[in-house]
Amino acid sequence: MRASVGSTENVLGFGSGLIGLFAAQACRVLGARVTVTDLSEGRLALAEQLGADRVIQAGQPHELAVLHAGHSDNSDLENAVHHVEAKDIKIRPLISTVVPIDDALQVYDTLRDNPTDLLGTVFGSSRAPTSRMHATAYSRT
Repeated sequence: MRASVGSTENVLGFGSGLIGLFAAQACRVLGARVTVTDLSEGRLALAEQLGADRVIQAGQPHELAVLHAGHSDNSDLENAVHHVEAKDIKIRPLISTVVPIDDALQVYDTLRDNPTDLLGTVFGSSRAPTSRMHATAYSRT
């Protein structure tokens, strides 16, 4: 990884959405101590379940020092795929909703109006909802 994440590093993830939770798991697998921030208590609870060492409720006063900000390259993607295949990084908890592609507009309405209600959405061919969150976070009109 360009950021050289390892066992001596402390990593701070801003936001515990789909990408943030995936990145937090990847850094944790590489041995880093991971802190995640978010406004949503539910997403922070999920971050803890997925191995975050610390969670911080955004909007609360905290003093943090950012020593390095980085991004990924192709080798990071290959490394992430390896850890997903090895089941070190969990994907299933990141998918909250599976809906038919025909209902994409309603899903985007939910994302616009209540962005924290959905975490990861997969578009499939089945008309039946496949998750518990589907019934509360996404409703067909």
